Amino acid sequence: MKKTQLTWQWFTRAGASLLLLLGPAAGVVHAQETCLLEPLPLSQRVAAATLVVEARVTAARSQDEGAHIVTLNELEVYKVFRGALPSGNLTVATAGGTVGLRREQVTNSAQLAIGQQGVFLLVPDARQPGRYRLYAGPQGLISYDLTTATASEPFARYASIAEELYPALEEPAGQAVRAVRPNTALQARLSRAARPAAAPLISSLSPAVITAGTGAVLTIKGSGFGATQGKGLVGFRNADNGGQSFVSPLASEYVSWSDTEIKVRVPSVAEGNGGTAGSGAVLVTNGTSESALSLDNLTIDYARINLDYQSDANSPLRAYPVALAGPDKQGGYTLQYNERFAANTAAKQAFERALLTWRNGVGANRKIASTTTTVNTEDQRDNINLVSFDDAQELDAGVLGVTYSYYAGCSSGGAISWALTGTDYIFDGEQSWQFTSANPGSGQFDFESVALHEQGHGLQLGHIAYY
Repeated sequence: MKKTQLTWQWFTRAGASLLLLLGPAAGVVHAQETCLLEPLPLSQRVAAATLVVEARVTAARSQDEGAHIVTLNELEVYKVFRGALPSGNLTVATAGGTVGLRREQVTNSAQLAIGQQGVFLLVPDARQPGRYRLYAGPQGLISYDLTTATASEPFARYASIAEELYPALEEPAGQAVRAVRPNTALQARLSRAARPAAAPLISSLSPAVITAGTGAVLTIKGSGFGATQGKGLVGFRNADNGGQSFVSPLASEYVSWSDTEIKVRVPSVAEGNGGTAGSGAVLVTNGTSESALSLDNLTIDYARINLDYQSDANSPLRAYPVALAGPDKQGGYTLQYNERFAANTAAKQAFERALLTWRNGVGANRKIASTTTTVNTEDQRDNINLVSFDDAQELDAGVLGVTYSYYAGCSSGGAISWALTGTDYIFDGEQSWQFTSANPGSGQFDFESVALHEQGHGLQLGHIAYY
């Protein structure tokens, strides 16, 4: 990966200055998420997966497993492309989740939601016999968008599920596809797509430049939206995969909806854990499932990470901002290198150059303390903000680095406040890294760029897709 050519620009909102990573080439969509992944061909992923299925998430629950919070997702299977189904339930474990008023999020890992459909490329989960995990992290899920009848993954979009995606899966799978049960929701959507219908029309987006996760309201004007929202949705380009798909706000983020005008808060946490709203055309789908794209692109300056949380069964799912708590009693967070990482002087220097960029840019208060013998993220509550290489192969295939963010919530009078209690930064210890300021050579990845990106997540900034 060549060293990214970056333009740093300043934006000030509500007295807070944030340093934003913007792209150089106008008119071309870029993905920040994919900068932290090594592309693995679909054929390679299918061959490496023990089980490849088309399925829907029917249930999910998070549980504390000591070292980390893990979410267990139950799948209803429609087709099997490779492997054999287990005799019992098919359970897929994903990193992070919410247990009570504790929360854990892990970058560069797929997040699933009840009702989500797609193709799941699975391998046995070494931590727990009988359950599975996605192979290659986010590249182990090809997610369906039933609004547009398309599928997407971090490096590809499939305009036709039946004509593009299925053939691409069948050849490397090496076995005939086995139908388990009808996928009635997908079949109904494909049948509806064959019938032309009157679509809504978008005439304007205001403002044209906005932020995500800050409560900023976008006004969409046009016609044919429907007198009431009903099942209508607004879709934003998914910044987590470079705009390959669309993400929709939580139901609580819609301010108003009429046939000619929609007001909605731009989200950094979307319905169904879909991703972060990014720049690009905006999609409106009315209550009868007709859709239209805006002719103009929306520009999203930056995204502030929010957490979605439902106080009780009778309350709506809402998006909450995160406070930086300064647990080191000096207004910031103190990081500790693992001994192996600390012994790599070039790695330390690259990581600290990235820290200095954030410190000079936005005043980010991050300090380095003495080293620790902790290797990986062995305990989410160890009060160590770790910087380490993954000695125990903690990272999924194709993932260059991850940030673990740990949160604590506080409930008062029905209101929830969330604070960041700590972070861990883990990098792939097996990669060929370029640690200096020189451009990487063939087959190398630029460590400073990856560290800079992950530190931004530690500061609670999300991705932005840009043109």
